[in-house]
Amino acid sequence: MKIWLIQEDVNLYEHVTLVDADNEKWIEFGSKFVGKSIKDDWTPLKIKLIEHGGKLKKGDIPYLSPGVPIFSKKAINILNEYLSKNTEILPIDFSGDDYRLINVINLLDGIDYKKAVIEYYSDKKRIMAFDKYAFILGKVENQHIFKIVEQPRADVFVSDEFRNKVIESGLEGFKFVEVWDSEA
Repeated sequence: MKIWLIQEDVNLYEHVTLVDADNEKWIEFGSKFVGKSIKDDWTPLKIKLIEHGGKLKKGDIPYLSPGVPIFSKKAINILNEYLSKNTEILPIDFSGDDYRLINVINLLDGIDYKKAVIEYYSDKKRIMAFDKYAFILGKVENQHIFKIVEQPRADVFVSDEFRNKVIESGLEGFKFVEVWDSEA
């Protein structure tokens, strides 16, 4: 079994951004997506396409912000079996194609601290980064999209099944980085 970090292929596919966003607005935005439900208080955010002179292709996962994926309606339909219990699919105010913001609410406590390689801040308590992820197999089995409790604002992880479904379906703009193999 493998765990993958899901990313957007920012070199080939379009990016979007918040409309009229200053630094404060971005901080407020990022603080909402921490693995908890926000659907009851959600107001669709205004999103716009970042113009790149037509050099980038339209994809099924345009880049907005780390840990906060946006999926096309096509991607949501194809991946619904993995999304329905583990995410909130939130509307956005976007004049382009039909995209939705994905709030990952499946927050797992599944890091194997004996095998993971972790960089800590100087206080030796807060995690700065994972140099190598290691998971407890029993905690990540049958978990197809999730975040980890140690970094709820950061990375979104997916299973082999999720990744394979994206590849088999021909969805565009997705990039996957292998971060853990249970057999390694």
